[in-house]
Order: sequence, then structure tokens, then C-alpha cells
Amino acid sequence: MTAHRYVLISLVIIFFLRFLVEDYGFIGSALNLLIEGVCFLCLLIVFIRIARGAKLYVSTKYLVIFVLFFASTAVGAVVNSVQPGAVLSGIRNTYMYMPFFLLPLVWRFSDEQFNQQLKLIILCAVVQIPVVVWQYMFGYSRGTMDHVVGTLMVGSYLSIFLVCCMSIAWGYYLRGQLSLRRFLFLCLIFLAPTTVNETKGTLLLIPMGFLIPALVLSVHRRNFTMLAMTMIIVVAMATLFMLLFSVFLSDMKNTNLMSFFLDGSFIDYLYSGLDENAPRDYGVLVDVGRIDAIMYAIKYITKDVVHFFFGYGVGNVSESASSLIAGDFDKYAHMAPQMTTLSYMLWEYGAFGVGLVLVGIWMIMRDSFRLAGSESRYAVFACGWAGVVGVYFLSLPYKNILISDVNGILFWYFSGIVVSEGCRLAQENSLEAAPSYGSKPSQWA
Repeated sequence: MTAHRYVLISLVIIFFLRFLVEDYGFIGSALNLLIEGVCFLCLLIVFIRIARGAKLYVSTKYLVIFVLFFASTAVGAVVNSVQPGAVLSGIRNTYMYMPFFLLPLVWRFSDEQFNQQLKLIILCAVVQIPVVVWQYMFGYSRGTMDHVVGTLMVGSYLSIFLVCCMSIAWGYYLRGQLSLRRFLFLCLIFLAPTTVNETKGTLLLIPMGFLIPALVLSVHRRNFTMLAMTMIIVVAMATLFMLLFSVFLSDMKNTNLMSFFLDGSFIDYLYSGLDENAPRDYGVLVDVGRIDAIMYAIKYITKDVVHFFFGYGVGNVSESASSLIAGDFDKYAHMAPQMTTLSYMLWEYGAFGVGLVLVGIWMIMRDSFRLAGSESRYAVFACGWAGVVGVYFLSLPYKNILISDVNGILFWYFSGIVVSEGCRLAQENSLEAAPSYGSKPSQWA
């Protein structure tokens, strides 16, 4: 089996396995472990590839980031005396999708293979429409539309994925690789499922996904007129989203997005100011806002220097089905440590770990920017991917996307493609710029 076929099979598994198992029980729940197996097999493919002499195309700066993050993980686990089971569980949560970042570093896909992968993702996005319609019409709860989740199991994960798809399509349109008619058609496909769930954050994610690709291209071309066009597109998309959102969720509370963002409901939704010791049932976290969860984490890690830099240890504040790998989660569960990626990372990795993650995201954004202005075959894709990186960054304080199979694997995988291609271009440019010494340059290698 080639790496390309493996990627295609993996995409089908991550898009549909949990949906079939958890939502409808078509397959035994034990097959949920198949996703972990997919990631492990991907890592095995990388090791075999390297063992056979494949070169690892990655800049040293990424290796430094990974080494420092691994080291901070080990230090945090040791200084907090985290039990081994919790450590393994935490490592699984954080590092499980990393093999998909490594795969493009050792395996270069052809243009045809890359396009097939993108087409499969578009097909998976199209499939969300009938699934969402079914969930909307025959959902098990009429008091909320939180069950309208497509095959991604969480409504916000679905919206993040579809906004990222819109960003990629927008990048292809800006670079003249997609006609206006096809772009609008794809946008309608990607936008439709986001309007029938209660993910209000979509209204904030859409501008990020559109503005960054336009800004990247404007800077490279030194022409900022397209930013004005982008603003018009963003306003039109946001207006259409608000209209459809209000129509399809007319019987739900807080469906008027304009008033939700302008009358203060949005602030109350993010920050309730709830005291951590306020009595409430275990597991009832509806009163904990996203800012609340982040503030709780900051309050606890700033109690001493060790916790500030290294947190409470990997896996120590993670929820688990077994007490053997639960760590100290029960002590902090009422503060919703895993509500967002940012709060989770602060709790378990501290300021040093969060800082490394932010630096890593910035480096991927910078590589996307540089690649978008190059002559690379991935230049068009990199333009849209810069918007995806922006959406991912904005999602850190919004949702815990670390545990989203689809968003996690896709982000790692395509970021790996951008990083590896950037490394190849840098090496090719350095070779072209190097002086020539005679007719046999190989002797100087």
C-alpha cells in the first residue's frame, strides 16, 4: 500500500468511524481504537521510510520546538509526580495526530495524488449536508440543535472544518484556479451545514478564513484592492449566515445573532464570572464560560513558578473513563479544564508549553506566507492554508480542537506538507545561490 492510498483510507476512517460507532452503533465500540491504530500505523510508515534512507525535509527550527516541547512534557510529569497511566493518556491526547505531520516530511506526493486528497475532503464535506438535514429534521432533542453535528460528533468541530474548507476555496479563487461560479457553489455547500447548529462562533471564524488569504496575496502582489473585495464578500457571507441561522433555528433561544453580539449576551456567554467554589452538580459546566475556564487555569498555574512554567503535568487534568489513568482530574473537573485548547494546555503544560505551541503556529503561518509567494506547486494551496492556520489559532480559546479527529489530523497533515515544501524550496534556493567550482560540483558535496 502506498502512502497516498493510506492517506485516503485514513481520511474516510476519521470522517465516518466515530459517527457510525457512537451515533448509531453500527459497529462495535471497540473499533473506536481503530483511529489510534491509524495514527500508530502512520508513525510506523514514517519510521520504515526513514530506515530505508528517506530524507527528512523539515527546518531545524521545528525540530527545536518539538524537542523543547517533549522536554517540557517530561519535566512537568516528573515535578508533579503524575502517575504513569495519566501520563500515557495525556501523551495520547496531545501527540496522537503528530505522525500525520511527519508523513509529508518523508514522502512527497504527486500533483494528481494531492488533488485526489483534496477532492476526497470536498466529498466528505458534501456528505455532511444530508447527514445534517437528517439530524435537523429527526433529531432526538427539539430544545437545542447541539445534536446537529454532521459526522464530526460536535457542532463546533463541524463548523471549524467547513470554514477551513471555505478558506482553501477562497485561496484557489484568488489565485485564479477556481471560477467564481464554482467558488460560490462550494461556499454554499460548506456554509449550509453551519447554519443549522448552534455554533455562533462561526460568525467570527468566517472573516478570519477569508481575510488572511486575501492579505497574504495582497502583500505578495503589492495590491491591496482585493482586500476591499474580500470585505464585501465577508459581509455578504456573514449576512447570509445570520439570515439562514435565524430562519432554521427560529424556535430556539438566542437565534438573533446581531442582538446576541450587540446586547451583551456574547460577553455573558464567554465570561460568567462564576466563582470556582459555587455549588453545582458534578459535570454540569453550562455556567462556565470559555474565558472562565482560561482564568481558572491562569489562577492555578500562577500559584508558584514550577506550575507557571510546566503546569500540572501531562494527563493530570484530563478526563478519563478509568481511575487508573485519571490523574487529579476530579479535583479540577468543576472548572472545565478541557473546555478549550488554551485552558487545557495551560493546566497541563503551563506557560512554557503554551508559548511553544504559539511559536509553532506562527512558524507554520510564516511558512505558508512564504510558500504562497513562491513558484511552488503548493503556492495556491498555501494561500488558503494561511487562512486555515488563522482559524485554528482563533479556535484555541474557543474549543478544545486537540481531541477533534478530523480537524486535528487535517491540520497536522497539511501543515506538514507546507513545512516540507518550504524546506525543499529553501534548500533548492541555497543550492542555486551557491558558487560553482568546476564542472564536477559533486566532488565538493
